[in-house]
Amino acid sequence: ETLDTLKAIRKLPATATLDQTNQFALIRLEAMAHLGKTNFTVAERLVLDARRKYPQQPAVLETLAQVYMLSSRFNDALATLDQQLKAFPNDASPLMNKAAVHFRVKAYEPCISTLDALLKKQPQHLLALELRAAANLQLKRLDAAKADYEAIRKFAPKAPAAHFSLGELAFQQKQTRDAITHYEAFLKLVSPDAKEAAQARERLRELKAAR
Repeated sequence: ETLDTLKAIRKLPATATLDQTNQFALIRLEAMAHLGKTNFTVAERLVLDARRKYPQQPAVLETLAQVYMLSSRFNDALATLDQQLKAFPNDASPLMNKAAVHFRVKAYEPCISTLDALLKKQPQHLLALELRAAANLQLKRLDAAKADYEAIRKFAPKAPAAHFSLGELAFQQKQTRDAITHYEAFLKLVSPDAKEAAQARERLRELKAAR
């Protein structure tokens, strides 16, 4: 359906007058539609052709990296993201995407070092803090993970996920008072049927029964 709609749009006279940004937006939509049908080769070809046509468009390299990530070509994705960083050094998105690729392939140390570089530029980048915390958890660095979740709570006091994660860390470390505080804060911020709400309630019952 998306491909048919795009085909119809391309036939409109006004399409020929679109600027580069909007021309590539159409190409990107077409590439993503092919990705959705697992036509990875076609999606890659579309974006590579666009790269030759619009070399100054930042979204081209970002989209090419997404094509490689979604087709599990992680080395190609990393190489493309490095090219994006070189071409657009002030853009934070390739650092975030690069860290996500490292996390996906369980390369947690490179993931953390990439996020360190991003967070030096944008200390309040919540997704970067959350991903770095997750990477540190994979490496059993509980204190480092806790510091990132605390930072998220500081920058976004009403972010329920930070409270839940801090509750889980405190629970694992047998810090009963902190665990109760964070689980209760989490439950105040979410609906009763929210994801992980049942687990938080069960943890609270267990903790309070043991006091």
